[in-house]
Amino acid sequence: MSPEQTRANPVDKRTDIWAFGCCLYEALTTRKVFAGETVTDILAAVVQLEPDYDKLPSDVWPACHQLLLRCLVKDPKWRLHDVADARILLSERDAPEAPHPAKARPAVSWIALTAIAAALIASGLTYFARTTDLESMARTKRFVAQLPADSPIAPPTSLGVPLLALSPDGTTLAYVTTVGGVRQLFVWSPDEGNGTLVPGTEGAQGPFFSPDGTWLGYFADQRMHAVVPGRSTPTELSEPGEYGGAFWINDTTILVGDNLGRRGLVAVSAEGREVKRLAVPNPSRGEVGLLCPSPLGNSDLAPVTVVGEGGRQLAIVDLGAGEVEVILEDASQGRLLPTGHLLFARQGSLFAVEFE
Repeated sequence: MSPEQTRANPVDKRTDIWAFGCCLYEALTTRKVFAGETVTDILAAVVQLEPDYDKLPSDVWPACHQLLLRCLVKDPKWRLHDVADARILLSERDAPEAPHPAKARPAVSWIALTAIAAALIASGLTYFARTTDLESMARTKRFVAQLPADSPIAPPTSLGVPLLALSPDGTTLAYVTTVGGVRQLFVWSPDEGNGTLVPGTEGAQGPFFSPDGTWLGYFADQRMHAVVPGRSTPTELSEPGEYGGAFWINDTTILVGDNLGRRGLVAVSAEGREVKRLAVPNPSRGEVGLLCPSPLGNSDLAPVTVVGEGGRQLAIVDLGAGEVEVILEDASQGRLLPTGHLLFARQGSLFAVEFE
């Protein structure tokens, strides 16, 4: 919560710049910017105290340090006015040195950029969950995922489906790890800081949660499965096929992508029976698959990744009409946010654009 929010003053996107700065600071230091035993203590610290920049690692890129200074200034008039300005700051080679010694580094620090990407995601999610009351602030969840060293996230595959999923309530992170050369699901709790392998999920890819966070869906052996971690054995939900990611829309329906175009994009019941074919690739455009659907709420629009002869494209599917419209080249993993933005990946980087 920014200083202007604590005073119930008008807020704008500069409040989101503050949230971004808080997330970036925590990603770099693994500490909260402002701490306290109670909400009142935290709010008092936000208004009265300054961040402890001495807690930053000694080798943090100097321009990244300057970015924090510009994001966490208390007066919004002197704060960055747009997150796009962060790119300008990070591209300045003559950025002043941080107040502590720093070793010479390349022009771009992958650690800093990873932290910035994580902060962008977290502050973006905070944006649409944010209001000015304390109850909603208490529901906002921020954490640094310090995963077990012996269970790291597995490397991506050519299939291009997600390797991890966060439960809707933010209490469980599921991801694909490798055990003895075999891929398997691992669930980890941000609150408890520990996790465990999910038995019976060998060969897993593309995890996704049910809306209530109870069931964890995934693909293995060219079939779709679901399991309640720690409480059930995996249940098979589909016949063999080249599946390409899924999204659990509601208690009864799963939206499933297809990697080779045999079925296209379909709606499948949670019991595994195919309900309806919603869209198919267009062979005349060289399309062979529709991957990773992710509709927003009750909207009939869903971003999908189109696999074709020329690579991957991001498209919007009208689930009612079955129409597929390509909107971005060399892009994938689209997500519509309630803020009116479209989040997507391109060449290993995360981007967001306004979407109408």
